[in-house]
Amino acid sequence: MNSKHATQALLSGLLLAILVATTAAYSPALPGPFLLDDFHNIGTMQGGIETAEDLREHLFVPVAGATNRPIARASLLVDDNAWPSTATQFKWTNLMLHLLCGVLVFAVFRRIFEHFGRSESRAAWLALSLASIWLLHPFNLSTTMYVIQRMTQLSALFTLCGLLAYLYLRPASAHSSWKRTALLAFSTGAFVLLATFSKENGILLVVLLAVLELTLFSGAKRGSTSFRAWRWLFIFLPAALLVLYVAYLPNWVDGYKHRAFSLQERLLTQPVILLEYLYRILSFRTFGIGVFQDDQVIRTSLLDPAVTFSLITWTLLIGVAWRIRAQQPIILFAALWFFGGHLLESTTIPLELYFDHRNYLPMLGPLAAAVFGIDALITKGTDHPRALSAAALSGLSLFAGAQLYLLAKPWGKADELVLLMATEHPDSPRATRSLVRWMEHFFQREQALDILDSEFDTPPPRDVSLAMMSVDITCKAGLPHRYDLGTLALSPENLALTDGVGPTATQLIASIRSIPCPELLPGLYDLLEASPSMTPRLSSPGKRNAKLLRLNARELLRSGELERARDNLHRAYELHPSAGTAFALTEFWLTVGHIPSALAWLERTEELELKHRNPLRPNLSRTFAEKRALLENVNAQFKTANPDAVAPESQPSE
Repeated sequence: MNSKHATQALLSGLLLAILVATTAAYSPALPGPFLLDDFHNIGTMQGGIETAEDLREHLFVPVAGATNRPIARASLLVDDNAWPSTATQFKWTNLMLHLLCGVLVFAVFRRIFEHFGRSESRAAWLALSLASIWLLHPFNLSTTMYVIQRMTQLSALFTLCGLLAYLYLRPASAHSSWKRTALLAFSTGAFVLLATFSKENGILLVVLLAVLELTLFSGAKRGSTSFRAWRWLFIFLPAALLVLYVAYLPNWVDGYKHRAFSLQERLLTQPVILLEYLYRILSFRTFGIGVFQDDQVIRTSLLDPAVTFSLITWTLLIGVAWRIRAQQPIILFAALWFFGGHLLESTTIPLELYFDHRNYLPMLGPLAAAVFGIDALITKGTDHPRALSAAALSGLSLFAGAQLYLLAKPWGKADELVLLMATEHPDSPRATRSLVRWMEHFFQREQALDILDSEFDTPPPRDVSLAMMSVDITCKAGLPHRYDLGTLALSPENLALTDGVGPTATQLIASIRSIPCPELLPGLYDLLEASPSMTPRLSSPGKRNAKLLRLNARELLRSGELERARDNLHRAYELHPSAGTAFALTEFWLTVGHIPSALAWLERTEELELKHRNPLRPNLSRTFAEKRALLENVNAQFKTANPDAVAPESQPSE
């Protein structure tokens, strides 16, 4: 075996050992629970995915971004096709995807380091070190073990595939054929689509390709005319359009109406958060890592010391990177890669302020610069550069792996995870709600109720889900209620509608029906009816309010309050005229036995369904036609049997 083959065999063996070590470090977290959005997205498997209609519902009905991310949703069926399920198999698949992404990181950055002037063998060792550190970095734990972040992983997987294809197919001379350019165009387009339909971040592949062109290939030969034209048309132009898209501020203003922060406050806060991301990436700090990040401090002024410091720091870093770009292009590459990877989620779009998973790919830029820099410093200053460089980078990998393993232990146990998150994020409403449920489960009800009282006793508007959760606990435990829901409903302007209200209302209804606590129903009906008058502290409040009113209508119908149920549904339709609400009205009129009204609302349901139908979803015209024919047949039979029947006023209105 020659030396090259021996080196390749050694690299392959070491990469395999790193993958095994990563699996071992993550293994304590595999028995962990589902979290947050897992229930919303995987819960669509309720009853099993057995028909084409079930599959359609699973892939396209729950709203998740502009594309609904059907590739990522379809991948969940690899693990199970029914709900409820257990999380371990889903987490195992996520871990396998993480390992596959690690292999691609090695392959991509092996080429990148070669373009930055390292020999083939040296580039391979540096890429292996980078892949090892990235695979074992504790910052990636919440991405890998939070099941629904498979969307992030798959988007990253296809993005890395697109980068690797580009690095191998990019023409190296002016004499390259148009066929090579065509193949490059096809692979880039295909991977952009695959990545984007996993999660919208996939569109950033063109931005990262632009980063490669501006740094790695800035001094390369100009290439053929066809490639230069293609590069401008399909890389630089889309990348520039994406930058303009996020920079066009008037497009985003309305999205902040129901956020706890304004567009200006987000723009002031994000530089601070990006600097915190960078600190976590380079320090391997684990405190505060997790999914409960709704406790971020909102920055309101340029004079805020944290804002001032972060802006000065970023200005200096970018200025230095630009100044030394000729001597050390890796620094500019790292900065552009990091910012390019955060272009969509950490700028103007009205998303939540902070999430660990946003760094899954962007962190590769700073880590690559760190690996490159450590190797360069040791190479210049020692007599045994390769051995010392390998020792230093291996030490970093071991340190990262140890941090990951220690953090993975509480992630594998729901109880420990809840306590860890509540301890590290005492100001997080989501962490507080999880802690209260944990305390209730372990019969610490009075303490849980006291926590809810303390959290609810704040200046208005107050999170109404906290009071509802308190009543739910007292209902199940047979304790005196600390809140009267009907009284709260009289002053809805003092209440805040948060993302905890929907799940808490559903849980409370289940408790009332099973315990039972019938005395709570009138107040709960009033409170849900008052939800549109509450102060929204969540995105898409009209849609959320409509969902609450539909829930209320269903319970009112069960209680025999038909007119009130109808009024709730009509109000839901006014707030959010969706096919779901129109179909709920169809079912209502079927329930009360008025077929003409049911037919009218079925017609409206079909109109809305076709109007807003995702083009990838199956056309349901045939299904609607069959249901309409069935209702018309029933209506004809009813008219024959009851020729003098008078129809109530029930037609849909615009």
